[in-house]
Amino acid sequence: MVGVSEIIEFIKKSDQKTLNELVEEIKKVFKIEEVAISSGTKASSEEKSKDKEDPNFNIKLTSVGSEKIKVYGAVMDAINKKNTGEKINIIGAKKIAEEAAEKRGIILANISKEDAKKIEEQLKGIGAGVEIEEIK
Repeated sequence: MVGVSEIIEFIKKSDQKTLNELVEEIKKVFKIEEVAISSGTKASSEEKSKDKEDPNFNIKLTSVGSEKIKVYGAVMDAINKKNTGEKINIIGAKKIAEEAAEKRGIILANISKEDAKKIEEQLKGIGAGVEIEEIK
């Protein structure tokens, strides 16, 4: 039997065509279905159909306001809920919030209208300036 390290070495040395063939064969042999990813989370068929009907939105931060620590915390929570990868800490959220507020930049992209409204409400409730931008 081949060991895991030998498999990894084979993968590292393989070209793109071989890797694509390997992936397709693994899917076929193990009957693996592709799972759609929406806004960083696995989407059910119901969510997929909803996303097709509901255009995506971006959230822009226009000002941090006077309750800065609360805004940084809310930005951190919102990003971490949508991001399945590495989570940001309060320092990362502070940097994102300050840069976004300075440039009227996006803090979250490609989210549903419902999620955008919830986050907008939360941020405005603690004094931040927020805009929702529809992606066309």
